Amino acid sequence: MLFVNLLIGGLGLGIYGFFKKDANWNIASITMTQVAKVSFSLAIVFGVAPLLFTQIIYDGPWYTANNLSASWVMAFIPILIVSYYMLYVFYFKNKLGAKKSTAIFPILSILLVVAAGGIMHIFSYQELFPEKWVDWYTSNGTTMNTDGWNIYAFNLPRYLLFLLLSFFITGMFMTIYSWYYRNREDKDQEYLQWFAGKGYKISLISGILTFIDALYYFSSAGIILHPLILMGLVFILGNIVSIYLSRNNLVNFSRLNGVLGLISILSVSIMRETVRFDTMQKFNSSIYDYKTNIDSLAPILFFGTLVVGGTLITYMLTLAYKSGKAKEQYAGDQDETIKKQWNFSVFIYLLYISVFIGTGIIIISKNYF
Repeated sequence: MLFVNLLIGGLGLGIYGFFKKDANWNIASITMTQVAKVSFSLAIVFGVAPLLFTQIIYDGPWYTANNLSASWVMAFIPILIVSYYMLYVFYFKNKLGAKKSTAIFPILSILLVVAAGGIMHIFSYQELFPEKWVDWYTSNGTTMNTDGWNIYAFNLPRYLLFLLLSFFITGMFMTIYSWYYRNREDKDQEYLQWFAGKGYKISLISGILTFIDALYYFSSAGIILHPLILMGLVFILGNIVSIYLSRNNLVNFSRLNGVLGLISILSVSIMRETVRFDTMQKFNSSIYDYKTNIDSLAPILFFGTLVVGGTLITYMLTLAYKSGKAKEQYAGDQDETIKKQWNFSVFIYLLYISVFIGTGIIIISKNYF
């Protein structure tokens, strides 16, 4: 969700800044377009696992909701592909003094991204109405809707929660960006202060709107008094208050607000899941009733993969972090911390490959010999 939020917020602000007759905004447009480009790629990579998890936990409702609007399922990937390339065209063309006609590319890109988000919203929302599935599919028993283009349920406040949260998170990212480059001599410090100030306003306004929208949606869903919903609302409100209190020292408090922003994303996810879980329980369906088969080797390999992947990603993030803060070319081979991380990463990766392949060989040997 973090990268999806940065994609939508970054691209939206990139378009806004592109049209502004202001040098700072024009520079910010280039910056936010780069953020959106990277976030798009990461959103695709990291979005696969949560989708698979949803399919496993809620396979029946999820696949039913997909089949009811199956043509939109088929359209989802092509929509993302076109949006992705439209964003890349804008990334290459978005320079200072670029022609305004260039804006057709990011506008198409964000419209398609928002449409893709809308498609996923439709699937996740339609699965909340098992009692209506047959009537939807048969038009109350009169026909069979097999074309897959029908949209049976759409909740605007629920959908807006996803969009507003994007600008809430992106605004906080802008203040973190200013903190990150604050000591770079080649960076315009006045611009960074301006950038942080805009991020503060964007995050504060969109945060308040996110909170109001969340109150309205969960109230209308009749679940506002659920402990997890109340806890999530408190976290979001706390994030907003923290942003407001840091208005006179935005850069130094940006990391704290960023951490709270991650908690806000998690809170929204938990609240949405609470709605789904509560709805499914009304139909005597609970994930806790699923039959569980314990397989010790699979979790060991899973968490082992997680540890190895986390180690490698930590090394790459540390290298990228230190490289970005250096004015000149960064000499990683002269940094003892980087060298130690590299050596450990190579060791644990080779160890993992050995265990992974070795386990496969042992299992194959037991099965066939």
